[in-house]
Amino acid sequence: MKKYIFLFAIISLVIGCSQDNQLSESYSDTANLQNTILNSVTLNNICEQIILEYENQIPIGTVTLQHKINLLNSIALQNNTFLMLNLSNYTKITAEEAGIFLTNAEWEYNQLDISEKMNSYLNIILSKDYSFLMLRSDIDHDTFLTDLEKNTLFFILDRVRVELGYHDPTWDKRNIVGIVKGYQNSPAQAVFNAALIKICQE
Repeated sequence: MKKYIFLFAIISLVIGCSQDNQLSESYSDTANLQNTILNSVTLNNICEQIILEYENQIPIGTVTLQHKINLLNSIALQNNTFLMLNLSNYTKITAEEAGIFLTNAEWEYNQLDISEKMNSYLNIILSKDYSFLMLRSDIDHDTFLTDLEKNTLFFILDRVRVELGYHDPTWDKRNIVGIVKGYQNSPAQAVFNAALIKICQE
């Protein structure tokens, strides 16, 4: 009888450990899933969401840049997915600040405070002589890039891919400057800047 009790205890222990491992794996998977909120595809989706909402609300007639900024900011702060981003360093920019990437992108591009490695990838993006998937894979596996640099480049690539019809150097540099400078504050700022660039070109 004691042998049966002993065997039962061992079996229970093994099953318990197996369940613990499954729970641990499940928790790990959940954590990894939550971390994907900052990947570029998600950022691009959020950007497209607030652009669409803006287009549904924009008033008829002449609209100043500051009015566009105010309305876009209001829309962004009502978007539940946008609110999931870290907003601690997010601020509503002024028209003057927006001018840095909207009207002065050519000069600002050359003044970006970035690593040589990141700069080399930006030059490739501007050259348009690349395969999207291959370049994305190269960036992903480049050990010399920081996670921040990779996420910034991924978002830039996705914006360029979405806006294929606007593939001119000036447009690309606007997005690069707006996203790089935005990402230096937060992903939320990068999303806002990219959305503003889109609505200002229409």
